[in-house]
Amino acid sequence: CSYLRNPGFPNAYAETSQVSYTIQKCDSSVCRLRLDFESFSLLGTGNTEEFLDPNPGGQCRDMFTVSSNTGNTLPTICGQNTGQHIYVEMGCLDSDTVSVNLNIDGSTAVRMWEIKVTQVKCNTEGQPRNCGCLQYHTGLTGRLTTFNFLPTNDNHLAKQEYSICIRQEAGMCCVEYTVCADASSYSLEAKNDDGTNMQDSNCSKDYVGIEGGSATCNASPGDVLFTQFCGNVFTTDEAATMNMPICDCTKPFRVDIFTDEDTDEAEATANEKHSRGLCLEYRQIPC
Repeated sequence: CSYLRNPGFPNAYAETSQVSYTIQKCDSSVCRLRLDFESFSLLGTGNTEEFLDPNPGGQCRDMFTVSSNTGNTLPTICGQNTGQHIYVEMGCLDSDTVSVNLNIDGSTAVRMWEIKVTQVKCNTEGQPRNCGCLQYHTGLTGRLTTFNFLPTNDNHLAKQEYSICIRQEAGMCCVEYTVCADASSYSLEAKNDDGTNMQDSNCSKDYVGIEGGSATCNASPGDVLFTQFCGNVFTTDEAATMNMPICDCTKPFRVDIFTDEDTDEAEATANEKHSRGLCLEYRQIPC
């Protein structure tokens, strides 16, 4: 592995210039990279609510971007993301590279990053083999969060569209998701009205995708399954006013994150509650 560190690390980066890295393959059998954010502190959105000026909608001030020859679009990331990780497809050619860029917005702030770079060979055991997984978790239990969830005084990020995948462990057939106990753990689209929850076609802006969402892990044929969830209550029950577990028995196990680049300012009910993002605890359920 190798590391991408800010100039002057372990001291904070105090400059306002862009920093760029180019990663080359160390072996022709490498298919992808895993980037572990061992330390990741950039300016975030500066807001707790989705429609505030002068920086509306969760737009990043600093911007961390990754690009490769595959043409896959990765979301722009900013804010506090220590402990997060992403996978990046590198391409098939020996000469394929990955570019990592940090665009600093010009304001004076304390920034620091240390990113572990692991080059993953094709068909490596225990690594994602299906494309489309920006993040990949293993184990019977775990915790999933959107980017920039760590700070309690900032907003979730705009224009995010990616998948968080979970490896199906031996003897497990379903995965159950519950909202974390942290404050504002389900607030991708946090409206004024308490107890608002919506599913499927009612979710068109910021939402969570779970392929076969059900209230139980033993759903019968013909039961209604939901695929998209939004509002400020995590549940399959439209009448519920409290978060409830949601189970998914479709494979592969995956949670999709979608946030648009629009603000909610023009809506009749603006998004003026804290829009911290998403935090889910998961546990796999035996067959």
